Amino acid sequence: MSQPPAGWYADPTPAPGQPATQRYWDGQNWTEHVAPVVMSPAQAAPGLTSVATTPDGVPLAGWWWRALAYLIDSLIVGVASSIVTLPEQLKLQRDLATLGEQFDHLLATDAEQANLAWFFDQMLWVYQQHMLALTAPGLLIVGVYFPVMLRWKGATLGKLAVGLRVRLRDRPGQLPWSTIAVRVGVQSMATTALGALAVASGSWPAVIAALVVASVFGVLDPLWASWDPRKQALHDKIARTNVVRTR
Repeated sequence: MSQPPAGWYADPTPAPGQPATQRYWDGQNWTEHVAPVVMSPAQAAPGLTSVATTPDGVPLAGWWWRALAYLIDSLIVGVASSIVTLPEQLKLQRDLATLGEQFDHLLATDAEQANLAWFFDQMLWVYQQHMLALTAPGLLIVGVYFPVMLRWKGATLGKLAVGLRVRLRDRPGQLPWSTIAVRVGVQSMATTALGALAVASGSWPAVIAALVVASVFGVLDPLWASWDPRKQALHDKIARTNVVRTR
């Protein structure tokens, strides 16, 4: 007798007194993956699922849970980076204040030289002097925190807090370092590095272009998972990963 195809079916061993659930059948055996039944009995049909899953039946994370996890991780990384770079931030503010005083003095003594083009060129030069000290610690923190957590736990602290985990889409198991490097590089490091290079170039057009690219990608990347049928953000697609629920 042939076995039914892999898919979600009514749970053959439902918990007594609990809402109806569906359990994933992998084509040979029942797995441990269960999900609530969100369809009415009249709509339900064998093998028909309302839950997006990996190919082996693990339920995928919802977009809002991913957003919450990302917010937690951003706070962790942001606070750590701000603390480490605080002395350099104070130096930058002092230099910008000095530049403002110079500009005010020029306005009062030589109005022809005190034009906005001069001011913005000088401001870009000030940022160039501090860019390495401001961005390197943050990139280092990101480059350690995310890879170590993804390799060790398969999840960051934010994802662990809300019951999510990152895995390869096509198979479970520990994430390879190569996958982690691609995922972290695309999601968290590429746009920051792009902005730093643009500032280092000393060109305002390059800075503006980098800001536009970073802003567009920064919005499009996470939003992609909200409409993608596989619930993958752009960095998931490039790294071939999925974020799944663990509870």
